[in-house]
Amino acid sequence: MKEILLWLLDLLEDPELLQLAKITKTTIPGFRIQNVPRMNLMQHLSKTKKVSELVVALHEKFFDDDLNINNSSFEGLKEMIRNDARLIPAILSELLRKNSPLEQMETFFLELEQEELLKRYREIITEHKHQDEQKMILIRQLQQQTQKAENEEKRSNALEEKLKKSQKLIDEFKQQLKESQYEVEILILKMEKQDLEITKLKKSLEDSLEEKETVINYTKMDLENLIQEMKSDFVDLEMQYQTLKKSNEELLLENLVFKGQLETAQTASVTLETQIQSVEKKIVLLGNKNLHKRLNYASNLLPIEEVELSSVPESFFDSIEQILLPLFASSILTQRRIAKIAGDKTIQFKDFPSLKNFIDQEAL
Repeated sequence: MKEILLWLLDLLEDPELLQLAKITKTTIPGFRIQNVPRMNLMQHLSKTKKVSELVVALHEKFFDDDLNINNSSFEGLKEMIRNDARLIPAILSELLRKNSPLEQMETFFLELEQEELLKRYREIITEHKHQDEQKMILIRQLQQQTQKAENEEKRSNALEEKLKKSQKLIDEFKQQLKESQYEVEILILKMEKQDLEITKLKKSLEDSLEEKETVINYTKMDLENLIQEMKSDFVDLEMQYQTLKKSNEELLLENLVFKGQLETAQTASVTLETQIQSVEKKIVLLGNKNLHKRLNYASNLLPIEEVELSSVPESFFDSIEQILLPLFASSILTQRRIAKIAGDKTIQFKDFPSLKNFIDQEAL
């Protein structure tokens, strides 16, 4: 009977063995029950005085209610096991519960072992465990793929949102430009109107001066004072005129500079778009002119100087496959901006040899 109990106990997991020890109140002097080696615990359980509680617990664990062996002989039970070795634990636990003759049970168990039916049961259980493990691996892989797909969808949505924000900023910038151009045109018209009014005023003063010079009723001193006053007024008007004229010229110059900066940014953007369409792998190399001169690279690599980066819109990097970022030849601000807008596409290099080796190996 002990061999049968040990065989059934060996089918249980460690937590289940500890639960049986609690049910049968099994103790081992000098050990905490959870620290007892598995084989020792099984040996003590098989020799417990409360064997009836142990048998009931094993029967509840292994017996199948659909299995009916009440009228079956040992030979009949053996034939059932030959057809399905998975019935062994249920049949043995039922024989123990019914208090079948001990000698017959031990002989029956020995015959099962001799026919390697116990071994077949172990092989079946091992195969089932392997299949369960494979199922769990497939489930985990499916979960990982699902999570990856969800992450990609979130990333796609985030990129789309960034694109919308970028387009909104561009539209706002265009609107501001139109408004600025309109304001400059209004200001030019006002300045032209002021020039005309100043010319008329100057002509009027000159006419007035001539008229006053012809007046003979004034004394010479009065006439000189009057002339001096008119000259002073004329000088003030002339200064106002020069000030307004200078302001007008500065506004016109600022407008020309602003237009030039806008055209330069637009030209740089179009140039970069044209260059990125012409390369095959769409890989950008950031850095300065000295770094670009030191490297030998083919047309698959698009060099962008750090000073040009401020004029490149974030949407430009959507079509880029990789960005080569030399940490030794770029500023912290550039590194942060690249990490923010295209961190997942960026490959960083701490020194020149590592960058050159990468370009040579990739045949860029």
